Amino acid sequence: MRRALAALVVSLAGGPALGQDVTLTARDGSIEIAGTLLSFDGEFYRVDTAFGALTVDGSGVSCEGPGCPRLTDYLAEIAVVAPAGLSDRLAPGLIRAFAAAEGYVLSTPDVDAGAMVFELFEPGADAPAGRFTVSTVASAALDEGRLGAIADLALTRSGGPGAEVVALDALVPLVAVDNRLPALSFADVSDALLGRISDWSALGGDEIAIVLSLPLPGSPARDLLAESFPGDWTGAVAVPDPAGVAARDPFALAFAPLSQSAGTRAVPLEGPCGIPKAATPETLKTEEYPLVLPIYLHARAGRLPRIGREFFAFARAPGAQAAVTEAGFVDQTLEIVPFRAQGDRLANAVLSGAEAAGIAEVQRMVADLRDFGRLTVSFRFRDGSTDLDDHSRSNVALVADAIDRGAFDGTDLIVAGFSDGQGDAASNLRLSRQRARAVREAILAALTPPERDAARAMEVRGYGEAAPIACDDVDWGRHLNRRVEIWVRQR
Repeated sequence: MRRALAALVVSLAGGPALGQDVTLTARDGSIEIAGTLLSFDGEFYRVDTAFGALTVDGSGVSCEGPGCPRLTDYLAEIAVVAPAGLSDRLAPGLIRAFAAAEGYVLSTPDVDAGAMVFELFEPGADAPAGRFTVSTVASAALDEGRLGAIADLALTRSGGPGAEVVALDALVPLVAVDNRLPALSFADVSDALLGRISDWSALGGDEIAIVLSLPLPGSPARDLLAESFPGDWTGAVAVPDPAGVAARDPFALAFAPLSQSAGTRAVPLEGPCGIPKAATPETLKTEEYPLVLPIYLHARAGRLPRIGREFFAFARAPGAQAAVTEAGFVDQTLEIVPFRAQGDRLANAVLSGAEAAGIAEVQRMVADLRDFGRLTVSFRFRDGSTDLDDHSRSNVALVADAIDRGAFDGTDLIVAGFSDGQGDAASNLRLSRQRARAVREAILAALTPPERDAARAMEVRGYGEAAPIACDDVDWGRHLNRRVEIWVRQR
């Protein structure tokens, strides 16, 4: 009896009795469950019973009654939703890569009522094992937390509980390819949005009016722009395709995701201390570019069919990275940047860090890390808290997965914390160590037990304000400087 009861899990999600009557009987006959079939995902039955909605492992029971599914005919239906740009490029690319990696034969996509339908067949099978239907929806529909009502999976530019980062993008200033504007300061961007700059002469060009084009209100790109440059943008024009305006109009200044920048030129952003940040794969992975837009994969609450769970796991695994790049986004492949290749960082440490933290602290950092390389991943915390932000929590899983796969066998790892320059040097040094320790503990907690013991050798170091990577006299620069990094050395 206990064995059979252990296979039962009380579902938190209720629902109306929509199916037909079934009776599920344990293989040894020790328990019998009667009720109305709510769903079957190829592995588990959900049955509405006198005791409430129960989820039962199909491998431990037999099913009798008019509602019983034919197990050989089961088709996993997976509904995927995403905003334009993700639904037509990233989602199809990930599905194709998943099918190839898992050995499925993928049908030619069919367009049904505006949605793309992909069917996945086991080799030699006549009936599909799974069907992915990809639909385009507005970002606002997903931000309201109604995923379970409309789909099984969603790709968005907004995080949330349980979401995983599967690709990276960035909000960038875009100009025509012939426009030679070298960089835009944050002050320039703010002045343009607020109407204080209205022609190109203020930016070193001719006296020609700037055609300012912004993302639509309600989009994550627009929200990030508003958060970074608050104010009344009365004179700005919002359009569905700002990048298209920049590609067509030589006098346009547009703000749009980097993934949509074909036919334009992305302009680096520059702080008041003259450190420019271009949107590159490295600066997006480390979040050193100030306006990163991660792409998140969300799953609805409740248990997905097996093929849906496998897709969710695949989308953030190494096998999916080529598909991410082919779709025009930045992948999350972990790379190691040698210490000697980080001249800009060392220059900032000498020029700014030595003044703030003292030359002895900079020398200590160089002595510790000179034989190491920096991993292209960073960790940051929510403002005023010790909680990692959504992107960083996903980065913890990314690093833990790599350790579990043996990617860092035979290496030494240092978890290094850095602070901004606010406050006294001793407090910043202490805080940087605390945050580095918090990241180390989060990674250890995410590891499988055998790897966890080996990974405990990761060292924790704090360097306070010794190595700023952005201007410390503006909010966005201080946010970038407050970070935790991982450094790697081959033994």
